[in-house]
Amino acid sequence: MKEIFLVNVHSFSDVITNSSTDIFACKSEKSVDAIRILLNEIASAAGGSAGLTVEESTLKSFFNRISDYICYDLGIRPNEKTWKFDVSLDDIFKVWVEKKSKYFFGGSTDPDTKIVVICGTDDNSIPYWLQEYIEDKLNAVRYHLG
Repeated sequence: MKEIFLVNVHSFSDVITNSSTDIFACKSEKSVDAIRILLNEIASAAGGSAGLTVEESTLKSFFNRISDYICYDLGIRPNEKTWKFDVSLDDIFKVWVEKKSKYFFGGSTDPDTKIVVICGTDDNSIPYWLQEYIEDKLNAVRYHLG
């Protein structure tokens, strides 16, 4: 007798295995290019590579990009029967922005607030010491994807 198992997949991140990428978000008065150059020069001076990309985004776009991870960070889990959240993503966004507003100058909760997103280019590509620098010096919120 052949058994078939059905696995409910909530999102694409449920299918990814053995990956370990970090993503950071912060508000900065510096340009994306200035931050990219700074981080690459710091890594180069230490004899390595930064292993990252730097781009501009909005609070809402960043939230949409990693909402699954943000929900888990906030302790919000999907309904076990439907694999959907019992709370709207708009409500979750509001809770997240209020909780993490210290990372965005002025505590802005406007979904269109421009932020800087720093993302690893490959598994474990950002050296740990550089992750700490990004969190500390750029006042960035960090999510470990994987």
